[in-house]
Amino acid sequence: MSVDARSWHRRSGSDCSRPGAQGLPAAFGTLNFGRRRIPTASMGECCCDFNPFRLCSGLRVLGYSMILLFVAIVAVSYYAVIIVAWGPRLLHGGPLSFLAFTIVIIFHFLLVLLVWSYFMVVFHDPGDVPAGWQPASKETA
Repeated sequence: MSVDARSWHRRSGSDCSRPGAQGLPAAFGTLNFGRRRIPTASMGECCCDFNPFRLCSGLRVLGYSMILLFVAIVAVSYYAVIIVAWGPRLLHGGPLSFLAFTIVIIFHFLLVLLVWSYFMVVFHDPGDVPAGWQPASKETA
């Protein structure tokens, strides 16, 4: 249990050291998590140290695969727009050459913005709530 969780439990008055539900009727039943038996009637009190998000630790690999998926989508888009569609028209010259040049420049500008934005989202911390922030009360809204 983390330090923040311990301080929250101290403030909320929940008792996480309780091993089971003494004195509960049998009608409430229990949940089985491996060797731990958790009574359903007192879930808030006795399963404080059960963390279901611990099972999501393998999702980090999925996050890396999302980066690869993004790179693949950008590569296919680049191939379709620049290599196949407008690149040859740019090289052949003629009246469509100026239009092809304009589209290629705009595409590269938007591509740089897209890649920059994506990697800013992926690799930067989103931040946190300011220390003194309070939600607006219903009276002021």
